Amino acid sequence: MMKQDEIFMHQALQMACMGQYSARPNPLVGAVLVRNGHVIAKAFHAQAGKGHAEKELFSQYAGTMEDATLYVTLEPCSHFGRTPPCVDEIIARRIKRVVIATEDPNPKVNGKGIQRLKEAGIDVTVGVQRAEAISQNAGFFLRMLENRPFVRAKVAMSLDGKVAMHSGESQWITDVPARESGHLWRARSGALLTSCETVSKDNCQLTVRHPTLPSLLPKQIDFHPPLKVILDRTLKIPASARILQHTKVLLAVGHGLSEQKKQHFLSQLPAYHQVKIVEFPLENNHIAFGAVLQCLAELEINDVMIEAGPTLLTGLLQSKQIDELLIYIAPSLMGANTLAMQSLEFSSLSDVLRGDFSEVKTVGKDIEARMLISDWARTNNAIIKNTQEFVCSFIP
Repeated sequence: MMKQDEIFMHQALQMACMGQYSARPNPLVGAVLVRNGHVIAKAFHAQAGKGHAEKELFSQYAGTMEDATLYVTLEPCSHFGRTPPCVDEIIARRIKRVVIATEDPNPKVNGKGIQRLKEAGIDVTVGVQRAEAISQNAGFFLRMLENRPFVRAKVAMSLDGKVAMHSGESQWITDVPARESGHLWRARSGALLTSCETVSKDNCQLTVRHPTLPSLLPKQIDFHPPLKVILDRTLKIPASARILQHTKVLLAVGHGLSEQKKQHFLSQLPAYHQVKIVEFPLENNHIAFGAVLQCLAELEINDVMIEAGPTLLTGLLQSKQIDELLIYIAPSLMGANTLAMQSLEFSSLSDVLRGDFSEVKTVGKDIEARMLISDWARTNNAIIKNTQEFVCSFIP
């Protein structure tokens, strides 16, 4: 029975991945209905406010379920949120057995759904491929358990570790396939974070541009761009910056900035702008990054991707506030008249910042390497590695 449970839970995890570009802020969830060793229906959660995976599955199959087993990657909800509780319909369908990969860390659920199913006389098994299910929703679990999102920093560099020429020229170090892969990582993220220095230098937009993204979205589901977050302690960013024009932007400024300066800045933006200025405390004359993460967690952001210059990356690496480095390495040598990825200073090998590679692969001519940095990520290294066969199976 255990081997069969793993096979069908594997399929449920694959189904969950179908919502990886659209389900946020909700977790990825997949469900598979099995009778006599055969799959009779399968579904996934596509978007917040839409039907949960279980609801979508029930809409596909109207037959009897009394002798069927339901496989679901996350504990069914037992409360009214954006949609009614799933456990009520599972009970009403008189399903014989429910196999759940992992408990839901949301305090509103967290075992209550499992208890309801057991009280209704349903045979419940919990923990089949739990590690894979948790890693598939690492950001959601971190938000629920530690009140912060998962932080991923993206870097594109040459083989000798350079990110730009000394003049600042950096477009393009990597080839098209690597850049397209980076855009898919953007699409999975709830927020994209950069600094005012990067915006001022590159006039970047941090948009999601990928030729096949529309085909990767569930049917009749629109893509919602990630929130843009810009660290700008004294509000130096030009009001004409392209990143401020069309999408939701959170400008993180230092505490104590005058109301007059903030209102004057906002008055220079187009009438249709979606920019919000939020003050944060300072640490060593820099915006307290932990406070920014807490704010993003309260905005239901599960995953943050940082795309910024060496100064910000160095500070966050030094303070160990990055969970994962997403590194694209081009087969090129840029030489001495260049800027390095970071200038971390250590006095001995025992002090250096170490991590674990969770995945290394070629993307076109370049290398994509994922390096786990934080204690949480490294502790769960095997868990995160196991996720790749599911997450990447739906990425071209």
